[in-house]
Amino acid sequence: MEDLENNVVDWATCKGLVTGLSPLQHLEESQRTMDYLEVAFNDNPEYLENEIGNLLVSLTLLAKTSGTTLTECLAVAYDNLTV
Repeated sequence: MEDLENNVVDWATCKGLVTGLSPLQHLEESQRTMDYLEVAFNDNPEYLENEIGNLLVSLTLLAKTSGTTLTECLAVAYDNLTV
């Protein structure tokens, strides 16, 4: 997973997206993806994997612009689940 995360960050850096979007813009993109996920799940389940992937890309970039990683965030969330 970390390799994919690094690939996403590298891709976004080449496209100028890492420094070009604020954390709020990434959240807005994530919200749009979540809205679409709901539609995709109900009407077109075959698109679900792609849309979950799009959400993960948005969350990866949000984590990057916030000074963390998606893996670190997931580890914190998991640690909180096991408390």
